[in-house]
Amino acid sequence: MECFEEIRSKNNSGMKWDAKNVTDANGLLCQITTSSFIVAFKCAKYLFGYTSALAVMLQGTTMDVIKAYQEIQLIIDTFKDMRNKAEEKFKNCIFPDILKMGRVANIEISVPRRCGQQTLRANVHGDTPKTYWRRAVFIPYLDGIISQMRIRFCQLSSTVVRGLGLCPANLQLLSDDSVAALKSHYKDDLPCVYSFEHEIELWKRKWVGVDDPPSSIQETLEAMNEKLFPNIAMLLRILHIIPVTSAAVERSNSSLKLIKTPLRSTMTEERFNALILLHIHRDIRVDVGAVIDKFAGKHPRRMLLLHPLS
Repeated sequence: MECFEEIRSKNNSGMKWDAKNVTDANGLLCQITTSSFIVAFKCAKYLFGYTSALAVMLQGTTMDVIKAYQEIQLIIDTFKDMRNKAEEKFKNCIFPDILKMGRVANIEISVPRRCGQQTLRANVHGDTPKTYWRRAVFIPYLDGIISQMRIRFCQLSSTVVRGLGLCPANLQLLSDDSVAALKSHYKDDLPCVYSFEHEIELWKRKWVGVDDPPSSIQETLEAMNEKLFPNIAMLLRILHIIPVTSAAVERSNSSLKLIKTPLRSTMTEERFNALILLHIHRDIRVDVGAVIDKFAGKHPRRMLLLHPLS
Protein backbone atom coordinates (compact mmCIF):
# COMPACT_ATOMS: atom_id res chain seq x y z
CA MET A 1 0.00 0.00 0.00
CA GLU A 2 2.85 2.37 0.73
CA CYS A 3 4.26 1.80 -2.77
CA PHE A 4 0.92 2.51 -4.45
CA GLU A 5 0.41 5.62 -2.32
CA GLU A 6 3.88 6.85 -3.24
CA ILE A 7 3.22 6.32 -6.96
CA ARG A 8 -0.12 8.12 -7.01
CA SER A 9 1.12 10.95 -4.77
CA LYS A 10 1.98 14.15 -6.58
CA ASN A 11 4.53 15.11 -3.95
CA ASN A 12 6.88 12.17 -4.42
CA SER A 13 10.58 12.79 -4.06
CA GLY A 14 11.80 13.45 -7.56
CA MET A 15 10.24 10.35 -9.13
CA LYS A 16 8.27 10.79 -12.34
CA TRP A 17 5.50 8.33 -13.14
CA ASP A 18 3.50 8.37 -16.34
CA ALA A 19 -0.27 8.70 -16.27
CA LYS A 20 -0.92 4.99 -16.86
CA ASN A 21 1.20 3.90 -13.89
CA VAL A 22 -0.49 6.44 -11.64
CA THR A 23 -3.94 5.30 -12.79
CA ASP A 24 -3.10 1.61 -12.30
CA ALA A 25 -1.62 2.25 -8.86
CA ASN A 26 -4.67 4.22 -7.81
CA GLY A 27 -7.01 1.47 -9.03
CA LEU A 28 -5.09 -1.30 -7.26
CA LEU A 29 -4.90 0.73 -4.06
CA CYS A 30 -8.64 1.26 -4.10
CA GLN A 31 -9.24 -2.46 -4.57
CA ILE A 32 -6.94 -3.67 -1.78
CA THR A 33 -8.27 -1.15 0.73
CA THR A 34 -11.84 -2.42 0.68
CA SER A 35 -13.44 -4.41 3.47
CA SER A 36 -14.21 -7.36 1.20
CA PHE A 37 -10.59 -7.70 0.03
CA ILE A 38 -9.14 -7.44 3.54
CA VAL A 39 -11.54 -10.03 4.94
CA ALA A 40 -10.98 -12.46 2.06
CA PHE A 41 -7.21 -12.02 2.27
CA LYS A 42 -7.05 -12.69 6.00
CA CYS A 43 -9.39 -15.71 5.80
CA ALA A 44 -7.35 -17.25 2.98
CA LYS A 45 -4.08 -16.60 4.79
CA TYR A 46 -5.36 -18.23 7.97
CA LEU A 47 -6.78 -21.36 6.29
CA PHE A 48 -3.85 -21.86 3.91
CA GLY A 49 -1.57 -21.97 6.93
CA TYR A 50 -2.95 -25.47 7.58
CA THR A 51 -2.39 -26.69 4.02
CA SER A 52 0.92 -25.04 3.01
CA ALA A 53 3.10 -27.92 4.26
CA LEU A 54 0.76 -30.43 2.60
CA ALA A 55 1.09 -28.64 -0.74
CA VAL A 56 4.89 -28.81 -0.52
CA MET A 57 4.84 -32.53 0.31
CA LEU A 58 2.50 -33.33 -2.60
CA GLN A 59 5.05 -31.81 -4.98
CA GLY A 60 7.96 -33.77 -3.48
CA THR A 61 9.20 -37.32 -3.90
CA THR A 62 6.98 -40.40 -3.85
CA MET A 63 7.72 -40.90 -0.15
CA ASP A 64 6.56 -37.34 0.58
CA VAL A 65 3.34 -37.95 -1.38
CA ILE A 66 2.58 -41.11 0.62
CA LYS A 67 3.14 -39.33 3.94
CA ALA A 68 1.05 -36.39 2.76
CA TYR A 69 -1.91 -38.62 1.96
CA GLN A 70 -1.61 -40.16 5.42
CA GLU A 71 -2.03 -36.71 6.99
CA ILE A 72 -4.86 -35.44 4.76
CA GLN A 73 -7.60 -36.79 7.01
CA LEU A 74 -6.01 -34.95 9.93
CA ILE A 75 -6.36 -31.63 8.09
CA ILE A 76 -9.93 -32.40 7.00
CA ASP A 77 -10.90 -33.27 10.60
CA THR A 78 -9.30 -30.02 11.78
CA PHE A 79 -11.34 -28.03 9.27
CA LYS A 80 -14.52 -29.85 10.34
CA ASP A 81 -13.88 -28.97 13.97
CA MET A 82 -13.18 -25.39 12.91
CA ARG A 83 -16.51 -25.35 11.04
CA ASN A 84 -18.36 -26.40 14.19
CA LYS A 85 -16.62 -23.59 16.11
CA ALA A 86 -16.71 -21.03 13.30
CA GLU A 87 -17.98 -18.20 15.46
CA GLU A 88 -15.26 -18.63 18.08
CA LYS A 89 -12.45 -19.13 15.52
CA PHE A 90 -13.42 -16.10 13.47
CA LYS A 91 -13.81 -13.92 16.54
CA ASN A 92 -10.51 -14.83 18.24
CA CYS A 93 -8.14 -15.74 15.39
CA ILE A 94 -9.15 -13.85 12.25
CA PHE A 95 -11.24 -10.76 12.99
CA PRO A 96 -8.57 -9.06 15.17
CA ASP A 97 -6.12 -9.30 12.24
CA ILE A 98 -8.80 -7.91 9.92
CA LEU A 99 -9.28 -4.88 12.18
CA LYS A 100 -5.51 -4.40 12.41
CA MET A 101 -5.10 -4.44 8.61
CA GLY A 102 -8.06 -2.05 8.34
CA ARG A 103 -6.28 0.43 10.60
CA VAL A 104 -3.16 0.16 8.45
CA ALA A 105 -5.27 0.81 5.35
CA ASN A 106 -7.01 3.67 7.18
CA ILE A 107 -10.50 2.26 6.60
CA GLU A 108 -13.28 1.01 8.84
CA ILE A 109 -14.39 -2.57 8.34
CA SER A 110 -18.09 -2.21 7.60
CA VAL A 111 -21.08 -4.10 6.24
CA PRO A 112 -21.82 -3.38 2.55
CA ARG A 113 -25.17 -2.07 1.46
CA ARG A 114 -27.82 -4.78 1.28
CA CYS A 115 -31.17 -5.00 -0.43
CA GLY A 116 -34.09 -7.36 -0.75
CA GLN A 117 -32.58 -9.31 -3.67
CA GLN A 118 -28.85 -9.36 -4.39
CA THR A 119 -27.26 -11.35 -7.23
CA LEU A 120 -23.73 -9.97 -7.44
CA ARG A 121 -22.53 -10.52 -3.87
CA ALA A 122 -23.48 -12.19 -0.60
CA ASN A 123 -26.65 -10.83 0.93
CA VAL A 124 -26.63 -12.70 4.26
CA HIS A 125 -28.12 -11.23 7.37
CA GLY A 126 -25.68 -9.71 9.84
CA ASP A 127 -26.05 -6.64 12.00
CA THR A 128 -22.36 -6.28 12.82
CA PRO A 129 -19.27 -6.54 10.53
CA LYS A 130 -18.05 -9.52 12.54
CA THR A 131 -21.28 -11.48 12.03
CA TYR A 132 -21.74 -10.46 8.40
CA TRP A 133 -18.22 -11.29 7.19
CA ARG A 134 -18.17 -14.58 9.09
CA ARG A 135 -21.35 -15.67 7.33
CA ALA A 136 -20.53 -14.14 3.95
CA VAL A 137 -16.86 -15.09 3.52
CA PHE A 138 -15.33 -17.29 6.22
CA ILE A 139 -17.94 -20.05 6.50
CA PRO A 140 -18.56 -20.48 2.71
CA TYR A 141 -14.81 -20.46 2.05
CA LEU A 142 -14.20 -23.07 4.75
CA ASP A 143 -17.03 -25.26 3.44
CA GLY A 144 -15.56 -25.01 -0.07
CA ILE A 145 -12.12 -26.14 1.08
CA ILE A 146 -13.55 -29.14 2.96
CA SER A 147 -15.64 -30.15 -0.05
CA GLN A 148 -12.74 -29.80 -2.50
CA MET A 149 -10.38 -31.81 -0.30
CA ARG A 150 -12.93 -34.62 -0.05
CA ILE A 151 -13.32 -34.68 -3.83
CA ARG A 152 -9.62 -34.32 -4.63
CA PHE A 153 -8.36 -36.85 -2.10
CA CYS A 154 -11.07 -39.47 -2.49
CA GLN A 155 -10.71 -43.15 -1.61
CA LEU A 156 -9.61 -44.02 -5.16
CA SER A 157 -6.73 -41.54 -5.01
CA SER A 158 -5.68 -42.86 -1.61
CA THR A 159 -5.59 -46.43 -2.96
CA VAL A 160 -3.46 -45.35 -5.90
CA VAL A 161 -1.03 -43.55 -3.61
CA ARG A 162 -0.69 -46.69 -1.48
CA GLY A 163 0.74 -48.36 -4.58
CA LEU A 164 3.69 -45.97 -4.44
CA GLY A 165 4.79 -47.94 -1.40
CA LEU A 166 5.86 -50.72 -3.80
CA CYS A 167 8.88 -48.62 -4.78
CA PRO A 168 11.88 -50.13 -2.92
CA ALA A 169 12.74 -46.84 -1.25
CA ASN A 170 9.23 -46.67 0.27
CA LEU A 171 8.74 -50.30 1.36
CA GLN A 172 8.86 -49.33 5.05
CA LEU A 173 5.60 -47.42 4.45
CA LEU A 174 3.84 -50.44 2.88
CA SER A 175 1.57 -51.85 5.58
CA ASP A 176 -0.59 -54.98 5.55
CA ASP A 177 -3.70 -52.82 5.14
CA SER A 178 -2.16 -51.19 2.06
CA VAL A 179 -1.37 -54.59 0.54
CA ALA A 180 -4.94 -55.79 1.17
CA ALA A 181 -6.40 -52.61 -0.34
CA LEU A 182 -4.23 -52.90 -3.46
CA LYS A 183 -5.16 -56.55 -3.93
CA SER A 184 -8.87 -55.85 -3.53
CA HIS A 185 -8.84 -52.86 -5.86
CA TYR A 186 -6.72 -54.35 -8.67
CA LYS A 187 -7.66 -58.04 -8.35
CA ASP A 188 -9.13 -58.12 -11.88
CA ASP A 189 -5.89 -56.79 -13.39
CA LEU A 190 -3.38 -59.00 -11.57
CA PRO A 191 -2.17 -62.04 -13.57
CA CYS A 192 -1.70 -64.27 -10.46
CA VAL A 193 -3.81 -62.71 -7.72
CA TYR A 194 -3.54 -65.76 -5.43
CA SER A 195 0.25 -65.29 -5.11
CA PHE A 196 0.20 -61.53 -4.54
CA GLU A 197 1.06 -61.72 -0.81
CA HIS A 198 3.91 -64.15 -1.55
CA GLU A 199 5.36 -61.75 -4.10
CA ILE A 200 5.19 -58.89 -1.60
CA GLU A 201 7.16 -60.94 0.94
CA LEU A 202 9.81 -61.83 -1.65
CA TRP A 203 9.84 -58.24 -2.89
CA LYS A 204 10.58 -56.86 0.58
CA ARG A 205 13.34 -59.41 1.17
CA LYS A 206 14.93 -58.63 -2.21
CA TRP A 207 15.65 -55.02 -1.25
CA VAL A 208 16.89 -55.57 2.30
CA GLY A 209 20.33 -54.03 2.70
CA VAL A 210 20.44 -52.58 -0.84
CA ASP A 211 22.13 -49.18 -0.98
CA ASP A 212 20.30 -46.44 -2.90
CA PRO A 213 17.19 -48.46 -3.90
CA PRO A 214 14.92 -47.12 -6.69
CA SER A 215 12.60 -44.38 -5.48
CA SER A 216 10.33 -43.94 -8.51
CA ILE A 217 8.08 -46.25 -10.51
CA GLN A 218 10.15 -45.88 -13.68
CA GLU A 219 13.40 -46.75 -11.91
CA THR A 220 11.73 -49.72 -10.22
CA LEU A 221 10.42 -51.11 -13.51
CA GLU A 222 13.88 -50.85 -15.05
CA ALA A 223 15.55 -52.61 -12.10
CA MET A 224 13.08 -55.47 -11.47
CA ASN A 225 12.63 -58.93 -12.94
CA GLU A 226 9.08 -58.88 -14.28
CA LYS A 227 8.94 -62.66 -14.74
CA LEU A 228 9.65 -63.22 -11.05
CA PHE A 229 7.25 -60.49 -9.88
CA PRO A 230 4.41 -60.40 -12.45
CA ASN A 231 1.77 -58.96 -10.09
CA ILE A 232 4.00 -56.15 -8.82
CA ALA A 233 5.12 -55.36 -12.36
CA MET A 234 1.51 -55.09 -13.52
CA LEU A 235 0.62 -52.84 -10.58
CA LEU A 236 3.57 -50.56 -11.23
CA ARG A 237 2.68 -50.27 -14.92
CA ILE A 238 -0.89 -49.32 -14.04
CA LEU A 239 0.24 -46.80 -11.44
CA HIS A 240 2.77 -45.36 -13.86
CA ILE A 241 0.03 -43.94 -16.08
CA ILE A 242 -2.20 -42.58 -13.28
CA PRO A 243 -1.50 -38.99 -12.17
CA VAL A 244 -1.86 -39.28 -8.38
CA THR A 245 -1.39 -35.51 -8.06
CA SER A 246 -1.64 -32.63 -10.50
CA ALA A 247 1.60 -31.01 -9.33
CA ALA A 248 3.48 -31.83 -12.54
CA VAL A 249 0.64 -30.40 -14.65
CA GLU A 250 0.51 -27.23 -12.57
CA ARG A 251 4.27 -26.78 -12.85
CA SER A 252 4.09 -27.15 -16.63
CA ASN A 253 1.27 -24.58 -16.84
CA SER A 254 3.23 -22.10 -14.75
CA SER A 255 6.22 -22.58 -17.05
CA LEU A 256 4.29 -21.67 -20.21
CA LYS A 257 4.58 -17.91 -19.74
CA LEU A 258 8.32 -18.22 -19.12
CA ILE A 259 8.94 -20.28 -22.26
CA LYS A 260 6.30 -19.02 -24.69
CA THR A 261 7.48 -15.42 -25.00
CA PRO A 262 6.70 -13.07 -27.92
CA LEU A 263 10.19 -13.76 -29.32
CA ARG A 264 9.50 -17.51 -29.30
CA SER A 265 5.93 -17.43 -30.62
CA THR A 266 6.75 -19.38 -33.81
CA MET A 267 8.69 -22.32 -32.35
CA THR A 268 7.59 -25.83 -33.21
CA GLU A 269 5.80 -28.10 -30.75
CA GLU A 270 8.79 -30.45 -30.40
CA ARG A 271 11.15 -27.65 -29.40
CA PHE A 272 8.49 -26.12 -27.13
CA ASN A 273 7.96 -29.41 -25.24
CA ALA A 274 11.71 -29.92 -24.88
CA LEU A 275 12.22 -26.44 -23.39
CA ILE A 276 9.39 -26.95 -20.89
CA LEU A 277 10.82 -30.29 -19.75
CA LEU A 278 14.25 -28.72 -19.30
CA HIS A 279 12.72 -25.89 -17.27
CA ILE A 280 10.62 -28.16 -15.01
CA HIS A 281 13.32 -30.78 -14.39
CA ARG A 282 16.18 -28.42 -13.68
CA ASP A 283 17.58 -30.89 -11.15
CA ILE A 284 18.53 -33.30 -13.96
CA ARG A 285 22.02 -32.46 -15.22
CA VAL A 286 22.43 -32.19 -18.99
CA ASP A 287 25.69 -33.34 -20.57
CA VAL A 288 26.43 -30.40 -22.84
CA GLY A 289 29.25 -32.25 -24.58
CA ALA A 290 26.96 -35.13 -25.50
CA VAL A 291 24.38 -32.67 -26.85
CA ILE A 292 27.00 -30.99 -29.06
CA ASP A 293 28.27 -34.33 -30.33
CA LYS A 294 24.75 -35.45 -31.18
CA PHE A 295 24.03 -32.17 -32.98
CA ALA A 296 27.28 -32.40 -34.91
CA GLY A 297 26.51 -35.99 -35.90
CA LYS A 298 23.06 -35.06 -37.22
CA HIS A 299 24.21 -31.98 -39.12
CA PRO A 300 27.84 -32.57 -40.17
CA ARG A 301 27.76 -30.02 -42.99
CA ARG A 302 26.40 -27.07 -41.10
CA MET A 303 29.51 -26.22 -39.14
CA LEU A 304 32.89 -27.60 -38.28
CA LEU A 305 32.93 -28.25 -34.53
CA LEU A 306 36.60 -28.29 -33.57
CA HIS A 307 38.27 -27.54 -30.29
CA PRO A 308 40.16 -24.25 -30.67
CA LEU A 309 43.28 -25.62 -28.90
CA SER A 310 43.45 -28.96 -30.71
